[in-house]
Amino acid sequence: MSAPQQRTLFLTTSYPRHPGDFGGHFVRSHAQAEQADGHSVQVLAFGEPTANAECSDPNIEVRWLGGGALFGAPGVLPRLSERRSRLLLLVPAFLRALSALWSSERYDRVIAHFLLLSGWPLGVWFGRRSGAALEVVAHGSDVRLFERLPVWLRLPIARDLAAAGARLRFVSEELRARMARAVSAPELRRYVESQPVGAMPLDLPEVPDREQARRELGIGSDEQVLLIVGRLIEGKRVRVALGAALLLPEARVVVIGSGPLRGELEEKLPETQFLGELSHELCLMWMSAADALVCASRHEGAPTAVREARSLGTPVIAVEAGDLLTWARADEGIWVVGTHG
Repeated sequence: MSAPQQRTLFLTTSYPRHPGDFGGHFVRSHAQAEQADGHSVQVLAFGEPTANAECSDPNIEVRWLGGGALFGAPGVLPRLSERRSRLLLLVPAFLRALSALWSSERYDRVIAHFLLLSGWPLGVWFGRRSGAALEVVAHGSDVRLFERLPVWLRLPIARDLAAAGARLRFVSEELRARMARAVSAPELRRYVESQPVGAMPLDLPEVPDREQARRELGIGSDEQVLLIVGRLIEGKRVRVALGAALLLPEARVVVIGSGPLRGELEEKLPETQFLGELSHELCLMWMSAADALVCASRHEGAPTAVREARSLGTPVIAVEAGDLLTWARADEGIWVVGTHG
């Protein structure tokens, strides 16, 4: 008689809403890895689906909790900074999550992506109710948000996670150190420092090699292409990346991503090509075709775009962020510059 199938629940504020959606693709990769191991996988994701969301992965059950304009590109914090009233949209989504909590079946594992909301309090509550092992994956933006919380809130959050036996998984050494500093109680600091570091699995479909990608994208063989990928928000320091790329007057500068800065940047930099949001597959094709990826964000723990570019053999020019400097010491294809300012 075969053993019963292991049940894994993912909680996340970011997940692809349709085939090719770039947002939350690292969470989907993690869910796919669990499913490939023979686990039954269910995802509870904040946000609104598109009409064909159910086609994104037929082997993974996705339940959308809603949240309207609060969730989606360019991210919760930028959307909230644009309009504080959007915080009210969290109420019905949170109530749906609580309804799922009380009606849910038992799980063997609960995996929460992002420390706040998904990990705490929902991950803690789901784990306790199911008696399931809890894993919380901490990324760059949520650890930095945790740091900004008042100490009277940071400490109870950390204590709840520790009391639940949560296994924290940091995507970089730098993020683990930041959270350890943010919890002042010695026992909580030891708890955080004992947690593992491990980047998420990459979702890399078959991508054309550089020559083929350039042919399909209409890029000349002698044309130099510098690529910038990311949300067009202040925290990603896109202006810095563009300033560096435009120092090479002969280069064609291409930007993939959307956000509140796009209109302003397009107006000021008409010589730059802004492609907006592209499917993950098309974005990877541009990475394969580019001469270099330029990244100026300091808020990343283990930048997915950098990892993807290097997996495709594309050089990366970046400022110091997360574990990039450590990576650069072992990878001549990563150049870390301008580490101050």
